[in-house]
Amino acid sequence: MTPDDWQTGFVKSLGVFLNGDTLPDPDRRGRRLSDDTFLLLSSAHYDEISFLLPGEKMGQQWLTDLGTAASSTRPETRLAGTTVAVAAYSLQILRRYSLIQPSRRHAGLAPPVRGLVGR
Repeated sequence: MTPDDWQTGFVKSLGVFLNGDTLPDPDRRGRRLSDDTFLLLSSAHYDEISFLLPGEKMGQQWLTDLGTAASSTRPETRLAGTTVAVAAYSLQILRRYSLIQPSRRHAGLAPPVRGLVGR
């Protein structure tokens, strides 16, 4: 972001990258902690807003874990560098997902089953 971006008097969207691989504190035994990586996409606009997902360096695939829009009925996997449409006045939370290197917390687990998200 530029200094001018910080001075804008209005904001209609916000994206936040939460990197689970850069947690600063070790566990009780001094071992490095890591967790899933999330991308929060928020729209406060009256119309749909498009977000560009980060490039492959930040994650090759993203799985929709939560969507607050009425049309958010099932999880979707999206590729790095593609566009995600976020509905008006809604939030989407995407989790970095990889078939090759599953998350340490979710190792061996399949992605959420369709129709069970949000229950």
